[in-house]
Amino acid sequence: MFNLKKLDSINASYIRKTETKTLTQMILDDKFIKIDLKKHHLDYIQKAIQTVKQRLKNLSEVKPFTRFYFKNPEYPSQLLVWKDLPLNQIKNNLKIGEKALEELDSGRFTIKQLETELKKTIAENNIGTGDLLWPLRVALTGEKASPSPFEVAWVLGKKETIQRIKDAIAKLLKHE
Repeated sequence: MFNLKKLDSINASYIRKTETKTLTQMILDDKFIKIDLKKHHLDYIQKAIQTVKQRLKNLSEVKPFTRFYFKNPEYPSQLLVWKDLPLNQIKNNLKIGEKALEELDSGRFTIKQLETELKKTIAENNIGTGDLLWPLRVALTGEKASPSPFEVAWVLGKKETIQRIKDAIAKLLKHE
């Protein structure tokens, strides 16, 4: 008898143990995702794969788990809502996050630094953690579940991260 759960478990273990560089090459060679290598450098693709590899059970999951890295996310503005937070508060929280990220030097745009700065911003502005990080995750990915907003921002880079936040704010402004 063939056990698919066991196969997924073995596959997931293999994926987690494989070096990100090797895994990325396997994914590109086998065309699990089609990426314009003129638009996205190999380093960018490797960073994207690194953020999702712990979640993968098999390589066919790469495309849905990484699509937001290669294409601007599409989502309803209602997805930006955390619990019952009013839209104007979500917009203000995103603006506060955007300002904090704009002040961060591009050379310090690392997962650890992003987490440190955003958590400091949350504390300084007396904002609930989810009140900023949920809409930030959605603004960056368009997803309910994804790598952390710190990881996603690190891959996207400062310019694209800030643009996606601005796009989310504009989306909220349309619904005021």
